[in-house]
Amino acid sequence: MLKRVFSAAALSASVLLTGSFAVPVVAPAAVAAPASSKVHRIMPLGDSITRGGGQVPFKYIGYRAALQKHLRAGATGFRYNFVGSMSDKGAPDPNHEGHGGWTIDNLAANIDAWMERYHPDIVLLHAGTNNITLGDSPAETAGKLLDLIAQIRSHDPDTLIFVAKVIKSRDPGRQPATNAYESLIPGVVAESGDNVYLVDQSTISGRDIYDWTHPNDFGYAKMAYNWYNAMDEVIAAGAWKPVASPYRLRKAYICQLHFDLGGKRACGKRAL
Repeated sequence: MLKRVFSAAALSASVLLTGSFAVPVVAPAAVAAPASSKVHRIMPLGDSITRGGGQVPFKYIGYRAALQKHLRAGATGFRYNFVGSMSDKGAPDPNHEGHGGWTIDNLAANIDAWMERYHPDIVLLHAGTNNITLGDSPAETAGKLLDLIAQIRSHDPDTLIFVAKVIKSRDPGRQPATNAYESLIPGVVAESGDNVYLVDQSTISGRDIYDWTHPNDFGYAKMAYNWYNAMDEVIAAGAWKPVASPYRLRKAYICQLHFDLGGKRACGKRAL
């Protein structure tokens, strides 16, 4: 079946042309906006990219703080609680399931317990980067992602699962396999049944990446923006308030490690 695809590039283009936020629709109409009394349990699920590697040392903020800011500012009447066994102080609501170095296999070994304990209504899933790093083939990694989504849905098929088309790698050795895996993720989502949505996070690349693997603050701002707009379209049928797009910035504060310069860290305001 066709799935709804959320593309930051298309979204930003619509903003520039019309001044409004619109996401291309390739699936039936979005579900109705939720009752304001409901508290939605949101589980960010993944590895160190979800936890927040690549930012201030020993503070794991990731996309979560920016996403929570967007939800507070734009999601009128939407009540939420981030859930998970991990707790990092970088975001106002600190809980999540982002585990540094973990593969899809590791997530699958724990997801049943987490689902039973936290009963998330919404899962934000970005996974598979470490499988590629450790040598799994793109096809094998995609198969594991498909199984993990099925495992989540077995607990509650009404859980909304937003699946990331993973961010790019700056590691030349990993780029071909990462790109190949990324290209398989839309098919995984299409096979996964109802309430599973593809969110294109592959626009986080190049200067958005701090080291070879993790976004910098600018990259995480893009991730938060993409998650927010996907959630808006599915949960509220596009009724939430628009938030500022990092894709429209002409300058941004960028931090990167430069391995060709001996691992030198360079930060500063740069033209985009």
